Amino acid sequence: MGATVSKSKVYQLPSSVEVSGAISDTRSLHMFKVLESGALDSQTIIKRLKLTRKEYYSRMSRLTKVNLVYRRENGTYSFTSLGKEFNTAVKLMEDATNISWKLDALDAVERLANTSKEHMLNLIDSLIDDTKIREILRKNYM
Repeated sequence: MGATVSKSKVYQLPSSVEVSGAISDTRSLHMFKVLESGALDSQTIIKRLKLTRKEYYSRMSRLTKVNLVYRRENGTYSFTSLGKEFNTAVKLMEDATNISWKLDALDAVERLANTSKEHMLNLIDSLIDDTKIREILRKNYM
């Protein structure tokens, strides 16, 4: 973790490896994603995901330690700003995975000799419906 200093405290900033590690197993990812619906209390999360108390608290501890979620005064948990951004990235990865066959097709065409940049951009535009994924792919061919 990197450190940053405020007037009263030294904050340990989590690395991207630590943040992604906090949701690297299926149960932790599900626990993180359940907060998409809004702030939830511990018991609701435990029941919804069928976790033991130990599973819940160890995972929630990791999520809060890397600043993906925080505990509100009323005892519920919510995404931090970093958590909101990270959730957006997780959704993008899930969307890309759901169209991996299209991405594989683009890769296969790109491997062919003499595939022009213009041809690749046209293929991206015709194959990829998701605007964010299309934008990322287009930037890679610009």
